[in-house]
Parts: sequence; structure tokens; C-alpha cells
Amino acid sequence: MRRKKPSETIRIPVMDIEKKTIPVICSWCGKITSLKEWEIECGKRIAPTHGICQRCLESAPLNASSDFPGKRSEI
Repeated sequence: MRRKKPSETIRIPVMDIEKKTIPVICSWCGKITSLKEWEIECGKRIAPTHGICQRCLESAPLNASSDFPGKRSEI
């Protein structure tokens, strides 16, 4: 394997980047809660991402994290 000299230039391929809008869907009720803008390589496919809307967050039990394995409740 050939070692590069510190002054040697390394070629980096240039990628075309485009801005895409991705919907954020509430995992609880399925409604679109917001839209996020991301910079993605041209030609790449996108998919929605998930979160929780304010309404579902307010109706969630306060100790919901203790229902999931691996999560500790701070009591």
C-alpha cells in the first residue's frame, strides 16, 4: 500500500445536493405534524420520519418511559 505525501492532493468526488422537504408523522395518531427540509444527494429517495405531535404528547402518561424495556423511570 502506497503512503500519501502530506503535500499530495486527494481527489474527492463532487455530489450534487438538493433540498428536499420530508414530512414528520406522529407515531401515535398518524397525522403529519411538521415538514423538515434536508439537503440530500440528487436522485436519492426520501421517506417520512416519525415523531410525536403536541396533542399526543400532552395526552401521554407521565411515566410512559417505564413501559419500555431498557428505560429507567426516575422515581
